[in-house]
Amino acid sequence: MPGYREIAAELRSAIERGEYPPGTTLPRVEDLATQYGVSKLTIQRTIGLLGAEGLVATAKRRGTVVRDRTHVRLPVARYADASAQLGPWETACAAQGLSGWTQITEVSEVAADDLVAGELGIEPGAPVIRRGNRMHVGDHVAQLQETYLPLDLFAGTPLAGADKITGGIYRGLADAGHPPAVADEVVTGRMPTPNEADALTLELGSPVLDLRRTTRDRAGRAVVHVHIVVSADRVSLAYRQLL
Repeated sequence: MPGYREIAAELRSAIERGEYPPGTTLPRVEDLATQYGVSKLTIQRTIGLLGAEGLVATAKRRGTVVRDRTHVRLPVARYADASAQLGPWETACAAQGLSGWTQITEVSEVAADDLVAGELGIEPGAPVIRRGNRMHVGDHVAQLQETYLPLDLFAGTPLAGADKITGGIYRGLADAGHPPAVADEVVTGRMPTPNEADALTLELGSPVLDLRRTTRDRAGRAVVHVHIVVSADRVSLAYRQLL
């Protein structure tokens, strides 16, 4: 009778051979238990091991899903061209031959919490525009993003509208008269929240990168704060420093 590690090795090989492509589901626990002649507990330990390796994740109402692990490299220069027709995510994906696209999930006016207010240099509770996005590679979400902009600067501009911003947020800043000049970026590794894990098709033990970026215009005013959460095994951040 095989143990859970032996069963995991067989399933791992099947995934790597493409027998279970990204987005497909593994057979049910009951079916795998019957196939291998073991208990459901053994199969559950098998799935847990594959989940810890980042190969699969448990999705609501779907079962055990094979994760898409297509990797995206995001250079810091993705923000440099304010005249670009594509946003930074689409630009980076296109440069790697990947089908990257952005889904708008929210555009609303909200009261700035203490963290956002501090980053933007405004009073807590001041109105800001919040834009929520999910960045995809093909059919799979690889990045979650929330963008906050001071309402007093951008009310009535496309940045406050529900449509996608041509060229991305930085292009929108330039078009609104506040071209970006300098940005501070902080990246932290952590475990995902349940909602993040569900959106990114992760097990709760799989880490994410938490990125916060605040950009100032040429006058020195903070004009946008971006909060990004990405799958740590799917996205790398590349930086270049002049010495």
